[in-house]
Amino acid sequence: EVFIVRNAAMSAEDLYVLKTVLCGSQIEAKDALKEAKALRGIQHPNVVAYIDVFPREESATGIISICTVMEYCSRGDLAEHLEL
Repeated sequence: EVFIVRNAAMSAEDLYVLKTVLCGSQIEAKDALKEAKALRGIQHPNVVAYIDVFPREESATGIISICTVMEYCSRGDLAEHLEL
């Protein structure tokens, strides 16, 4: 799932994207978290910035999601601008 969110502690005008990915196992969650943390380290003007990454476990089901907070791109993604 993908959501457009605001950080209540910061400027109300700054939008971010919160993406959640369900993981089928602890190993899958650990690998996804490791990958997202690596992507967070990439800093380039042509690459969407990863702001934060964290795991979230549903208490009722035990299902783990990896949540990533990324910068919001108001003009869409690259696929929308390519002629395929």
